[in-house]
Amino acid sequence: MASAGASPKEIRETLARRGAIDAVEETIQAIQHVKVQREKDHDFAESYVQGMMAELARASRDQMERQIAHIMRDVQDGQDDMNSQRSDGNDPYELDPDAVVKVNTGRAILCSVANGTHEIWVPISCVHRNTEVPLIPVAGVSGKLVVQKWFARRNGYYVKED
Repeated sequence: MASAGASPKEIRETLARRGAIDAVEETIQAIQHVKVQREKDHDFAESYVQGMMAELARASRDQMERQIAHIMRDVQDGQDDMNSQRSDGNDPYELDPDAVVKVNTGRAILCSVANGTHEIWVPISCVHRNTEVPLIPVAGVSGKLVVQKWFARRNGYYVKED
């Protein structure tokens, strides 16, 4: 600090030095704060990544188990379908006597069945030749929808005839 009898110039120089020292101290404090924050952010980021990796590993394991179960069901369904197709699977099955075709995509038809209370997509390849409903949508025209028995069985529409 400047002495009591210091000139204005000496006082200004002393204040300037003090200001510079204060500025340097503030800068050092700011740098330390940034360093601490970076370490916290790094620790957070690292723990976040580890948590996500663990979650991904768990999800992947669960997904794999679900996928395997799904594949096993598909394989069993495929075997059942092949067995039914070998026997009577391609036989005709009347799905609805008054079905209405609403949409024809060229690969499948969307039919209104059960007096308009349900809709069902039927692949064209599963429509039996005994079908009487027009496959091209015509307003107000209904008819008998006949599908292959295996398709009705697989989709839960088949009712065993006595």
